[in-house]
Amino acid sequence: MNEIIIVERVLRWCDAHGRILMQLSFLSVYCFLFFNHWQSGLVLSPDSDDYIIWADQLTALDFNLKRFYQVSQFEGYSPFFYTVPVLVIAILKQLFLENWQLTFFFLNLAMLFAIQYLLAKCLILCGARYLIVALAMPLLLISADFMTWPRYLLSDMFFATFVMVAVYYILR
Repeated sequence: MNEIIIVERVLRWCDAHGRILMQLSFLSVYCFLFFNHWQSGLVLSPDSDDYIIWADQLTALDFNLKRFYQVSQFEGYSPFFYTVPVLVIAILKQLFLENWQLTFFFLNLAMLFAIQYLLAKCLILCGARYLIVALAMPLLLISADFMTWPRYLLSDMFFATFVMVAVYYILR
């Protein structure tokens, strides 16, 4: 009988303080992810080189997307699929000059925050208690996607953010 009373008290305490626990868990996980990626720094891949070349071509065409699609070589790629990251890179190169890669890196980390936030909101919309959301946040640390792709100059974070926004609005 005493065990039941203790469990009930713990559950009531968790319900009363669940929001704070969720926020602490959320921030702890995000800070870990942020510093993990910050320590690794931005990583370029062969695809990153393509994005940079395309961004330079788009800039040379004064951001004329119609002309860009006509003259650019997209061997094995769908030009429309990569428009957003190429456009973002082109804009960042114009605005931040030699610091554009660092800005892109911070943009990826901001999108990581948004994805994590939307994931928490989706869980709450599905009826999960704050304590469950707090316990779910550390599971992101075993995700290869969360631990790998935010540091890369690629389109992954853009598409993951778009997917999470879509899921959130579908659930609403």
